[in-house]
Amino acid sequence: MPLRLLRRKTNAKLASKEDGLSNGMSNCALSSDCITPLFSVREKELIVDSWQRASSSSDLGADLVARLLNDKRSQFRTLLERRATCDIPMEEDQPFTVAIVKNSYPRAAAIGDGMVSFLHKLILTMKNPTQSQDELTDMCKELGARHYKMKVWFLAENWLSIKRCTTDCILERDRSSKARFLRRSQGSSQMTKLNNESSEKKRRKERPEEKAWFKVLQFVIRNMKQGFLEASLRTNQRLDLSFSSLHEERRLSDTETPICPFQRTTSERVMHDFDEEILL
Repeated sequence: MPLRLLRRKTNAKLASKEDGLSNGMSNCALSSDCITPLFSVREKELIVDSWQRASSSSDLGADLVARLLNDKRSQFRTLLERRATCDIPMEEDQPFTVAIVKNSYPRAAAIGDGMVSFLHKLILTMKNPTQSQDELTDMCKELGARHYKMKVWFLAENWLSIKRCTTDCILERDRSSKARFLRRSQGSSQMTKLNNESSEKKRRKERPEEKAWFKVLQFVIRNMKQGFLEASLRTNQRLDLSFSSLHEERRLSDTETPICPFQRTTSERVMHDFDEEILL
């Protein structure tokens, strides 16, 4: 076969393979079967099991809030002092415990219970094989939109604090629950073994449960931010329409009164304040 024809035949085969690969990738992109699951089966098992043990007691919310209040990076204390009426004023370096939160700061405890309730609902949805990833995303976006409506806006370091405190709280309670179970069932020798293994794992590397929970909370935070942003954009669009309508009415009015260049309409003030106060 002449060299020129051989080259043509080879190029045609390569083009055919590339077209097939391209079509396969396109079909895969359109098929839900080709979408990589957000969480692996093992990660779901770790999350569900650790959550069930950690949430077995009723004071998980108060524990979570106490950790947030004790974390210097968190805005939670400032937010609570500004928004909620506290029965007892918060001292500058006051340490918080579960008992103090439950007895002296019921509003803070209620917020913690709300956080626990949301995580519980999220994990039940994650556990259900018929639920889609989009439903998890929508739950988090709705929570972000509610934060925008309540004007609860966080700085970046506060999100890091929430992720760290929530993970630590759940996993420490998970370990405590395991320890109590072993203490009742197998005695002190197994307890010593568990403690040694736990210490060794801490020295070696991050535990699988910790990685899984970081992944969950990163997903929650990312979609909360998206929901917050979408709510803010919708608000800005409504304000733009309102301002345009008001401007048109004034333009068409025969009795239009001059506006001082330093005077602002209500819509303009709201938009300006909104732009200044975005903290997310």
